[in-house]
Amino acid sequence: MILAKFLDTFLILSYIYISAGLCSLIVKPVLKVTLSPDQAKYIVLVLFSDVLCTTASVVIATAFFYLTENTTLGIIAYLAAELLIPLALEFVNMFPNLARYHPERFYFSGAASSLVTDFTSERPKRGF
Repeated sequence: MILAKFLDTFLILSYIYISAGLCSLIVKPVLKVTLSPDQAKYIVLVLFSDVLCTTASVVIATAFFYLTENTTLGIIAYLAAELLIPLALEFVNMFPNLARYHPERFYFSGAASSLVTDFTSERPKRGF
């Protein structure tokens, strides 16, 4: 049952992100907008980053759901991964003594945004 819901979630998520990618491709000729290669790369990287963050949140929620066999705890784990932890990290960043350690980089959404920044600024070509 849990595996079926897990696979169903990933099928729906893949449909959502594939349709978002196709919409961004369709909008270009319809609106007669030309994107530079950097802009197209940025769109792909942001979609990839969103897929990674959503996948990580779903995996965390599925792990809680599987271990506890409680739907409520799975939903709370998903909401914590998507809302509460990022909100707590924003609160921590308000304190300069703690913000200098950049705690948001240790969470998967911060790591994914660092990935997008590194690839858009072409840092991987020069090395980290």
